Amino acid sequence: MMIEAMNSRLQENLSLKMIADELYMNPTYLGRLFKDDVGECFSSFLTKLRIQKAIELLNNVTLKVYEVSELVGFKDPAYFSLIFKKYMGMTPQEFQKHNK
Repeated sequence: MMIEAMNSRLQENLSLKMIADELYMNPTYLGRLFKDDVGECFSSFLTKLRIQKAIELLNNVTLKVYEVSELVGFKDPAYFSLIFKKYMGMTPQEFQKHNK
């Protein structure tokens, strides 16, 4: 349920506290439950979801990198590029060129 909510709201500035408030739960407790269930912390998992969605969107060569950045919840395209490179080993621009 929580992962579905994360997937459907990637554009938003999501936080564990925000979701915990919506579920009327303590954020620390929810974070512990999430980590026990998924095997990693909320923020790491959210970043991976955003990168996975970015990969899908970058395959659409009509979208600009800054547009993809916004669609997956990164307000700063430079930060998005940095995180994308950390996970994928190449920048979003390189990824897009490589997959044309």
